[in-house]
Amino acid sequence: MKKKYKLGINTGFAVNRYAEHEVWVDIVSKELGLKVVQFTADMLNVDLPEKILISQTNKILRACNSNDIDITSSFTGAFTRVNHLAHPDKDIR
Repeated sequence: MKKKYKLGINTGFAVNRYAEHEVWVDIVSKELGLKVVQFTADMLNVDLPEKILISQTNKILRACNSNDIDITSSFTGAFTRVNHLAHPDKDIR
């Protein structure tokens, strides 16, 4: 029996480089040609207010859906090197 494998990438490459989700989604989809993502918790600070979490989650889902990207899993990170003071979104800053 043959097993099917899907090549994907985790979003660790995007932490502190591509805070805007549409940017890393474009890189994954258009530049790398991948459709499977493992999401790192460092990309979304769960200590932010619920309003921001919902907004950011919706942005991530819209960007992924419009590029046919599946988030299949997640992993935790060290969360020690995330620079929220430079985030382009003023609510997160």
